[in-house]
Amino acid sequence: MTKDIAGNCLWPSWSPDGSQIAFISWQDGRHIWFMPAIGGTVSKEIVSTRQNSNPTWSADGTQVAYGRKDSTGLPHAEVYTLSTHKKRRVTLPGKEWERDYLSWSPDGDFFAYTDADNLYGGADISAVKIVRIADGKDYQIPNEGSLDFFPVWSLDSRHLYFISDRKGTPDLWQVRINAEGSLDGNPEQISHGLGLQTLAFSLDHTKIAFSKEDRKRNLWRIPIPQAGAPATKWPDAQQLTFESSIIGSVDISPDGKEVYFDSNRSGNLDIWSMPATGGELRQLTNDPEDDDNIHLSPDGSAIAFVSERSGNREIWTMPAIGGPARQITNKGSMKFWPRWSPDGQKIAFHAGDSNSNLHLWIVPAKGGEAKKTTEAKEVFFPLWWPDGQSLVSSGRVIWRFPIAGGAPEPLTTPEFEEQHADDLRWSSDRTQIYFLRSFDGAVNIWSLSVANGPVRQMTDFSGRYGRLGRSFTTDGTYFYF
Repeated sequence: MTKDIAGNCLWPSWSPDGSQIAFISWQDGRHIWFMPAIGGTVSKEIVSTRQNSNPTWSADGTQVAYGRKDSTGLPHAEVYTLSTHKKRRVTLPGKEWERDYLSWSPDGDFFAYTDADNLYGGADISAVKIVRIADGKDYQIPNEGSLDFFPVWSLDSRHLYFISDRKGTPDLWQVRINAEGSLDGNPEQISHGLGLQTLAFSLDHTKIAFSKEDRKRNLWRIPIPQAGAPATKWPDAQQLTFESSIIGSVDISPDGKEVYFDSNRSGNLDIWSMPATGGELRQLTNDPEDDDNIHLSPDGSAIAFVSERSGNREIWTMPAIGGPARQITNKGSMKFWPRWSPDGQKIAFHAGDSNSNLHLWIVPAKGGEAKKTTEAKEVFFPLWWPDGQSLVSSGRVIWRFPIAGGAPEPLTTPEFEEQHADDLRWSSDRTQIYFLRSFDGAVNIWSLSVANGPVRQMTDFSGRYGRLGRSFTTDGTYFYF
């Protein structure tokens, strides 16, 4: 198969009779392809715009469903009939901007799926939802802040299996579903301590195959290459932490002496700090709910972060030395990546709207009403322009949005479009914007000249296992990641 189809091939799915395999290939975009199970000619049937939109078959093998997004960015399912090549749309209700792990009930009445924001980039809350295809009625498995994902139907369509970390470790759970699609009882835990990532049942549902993951993310720093110098590589990097845990977002104090990050080394995500050169770690928060997505105020006196303490992902602030935290936003969609304005009076962040489209928002740093700053959809990782009058955001293109309104300005060319650029940071002289970029299958730190637009690769992390996380920071001499 890989000789016929170039690029990544993902999510193979057997037809119910075992005669065909549907899968996704990136040969010339994200398409769903079909091939005989015993090998043979491969045919491209469906265009799909979602990387993680796994194909799922109807019980009779005549249709395949998969995830799409419409022109407004609204996720939905599309059902494709193989014999007629016709397609129809099914709404997938939810709060977030992804609908992943689509699963079609054998009786044909329901879709189950995961409602999440960036499930593959480290989401810590996601929900399993069920929609009745006939009328769009939806139900959700109550999750109370857990990571619930990867739903799989039983053969009789009366049980739904899924992975959840509601007891700490991602394990297999099940819940009974009645004929209307609602829950009949409470979820029950089946496995204990397995650390599941994906699962698959045998055709008769007597056996389960599964994958596990053991993730570690440690803090490193690497010198910023000089102008004209080649990208810095692993031998230039210094490891600062040596954990068997996960470190997420990272930021550094304005004087470059202290680095801050969130880590689950105490069981859940809390905020920690340590000397920028390495040394003893100091715990700054100790709440049962996760604290992450940190950012220091311009004077280094306060930290903005996201917490689930009030039951939803909201923006909070606290003293940088530790102490009482204050909730800044309230209600609405989950919030991500708070960023202080240059004067320290406002905080920008990205969050979804009622249609699950991501926008940039601004809220007073002391709390108050959050206001949407742009109608642009699927924009991420806000970065304030030095004068505080506009925001830069990543997406397929890096944009500059005037806060007062007006047309956005693209800072990169369409040829730049590979994947979303993650996180944005200014160089110390404010002439360059640094960002994370996935290119040619590798994630590295790149720079963009705001004067004339060229991009430059700053790091080369090839040659060893693993990838960068979604956050980094800089003190003007080093990148911390």
